[in-house]
Amino acid sequence: MTQPQILYIEDHPASRRVMQLLLLDLLDYTELTLLEDTQSVIQRLEMSGKAFDIIFLDLNLRPHDGYATCTLLRAHSQFGHARIICLTAEASPTEMRKMRDTGFDGMIGKPLSHTTFPEQIERILAGEAVWEAL
Repeated sequence: MTQPQILYIEDHPASRRVMQLLLLDLLDYTELTLLEDTQSVIQRLEMSGKAFDIIFLDLNLRPHDGYATCTLLRAHSQFGHARIICLTAEASPTEMRKMRDTGFDGMIGKPLSHTTFPEQIERILAGEAVWEAL
């Protein structure tokens, strides 16, 4: 089975580490790309040569926040077809509406749970919209 290409853009080191533990150690995925900011994000991703299946985005990123980054990714021929999922602790109904309007395919509340995340990622890979706050 081909491993899905997964990208996580997150400025907080502990959150990046949790994603590594969940995907690489718990779920045995091998294709995880991590970015800590959105500086020249499209150019950096183009240089990677990867077409991502799932892109996880934090909202509080710099210099482009998660909404602006989602918009940039959606407009790009190489990345626009990926499942773009927001990972955030900010899960108000207003924020979730804004996420949907921006083009996110789903949202998972932080902190991620080792008990629910495996099933959530399976659903995302199956094409389901996953909107789950804590």
